[in-house]
Amino acid sequence: MTEEQSRIPVLVVAKMAIEQV
Repeated sequence: MTEEQSRIPVLVVAKMAIEQV
């Protein structure tokens, strides 16, 4: 497991936050 994989969920959360705006 690399740090890059850990960043994937972060992008998903950010995408959901943008949709709520």
